[in-house]
Amino acid sequence: MEFQITGRITTNEMVASWRDAEPVIAKHDKIYVLLELIDFEGWGAEAVWIEWKKNLEHFDNIDRVAFVAPKKWQEWYEQFSTPVSQAKTAYFDPGEFDKAYLWLKGDRP
Repeated sequence: MEFQITGRITTNEMVASWRDAEPVIAKHDKIYVLLELIDFEGWGAEAVWIEWKKNLEHFDNIDRVAFVAPKKWQEWYEQFSTPVSQAKTAYFDPGEFDKAYLWLKGDRP
């Protein structure tokens, strides 16, 4: 699954992204996520809480995350996600979307 986030993520956007992700998780059990932040400004406390809660709920379902963002958001994401995710995560700088996609795909067809 691929998510591009710009600006400030709202609670409604967070709920919608999980509403899209959960049927895919139900169908495939394990998913790979490519998350790209473009001109990202952050998110509110309720959106963070939803993300954290859903990551705990799907702890075993998210297998890999490719995270494309400036360093400050990479560092924040690492601190934020480590307690609630066992996903293999790789960090990529802005403009490295193709590199992130290739890492995420790995040796899958």
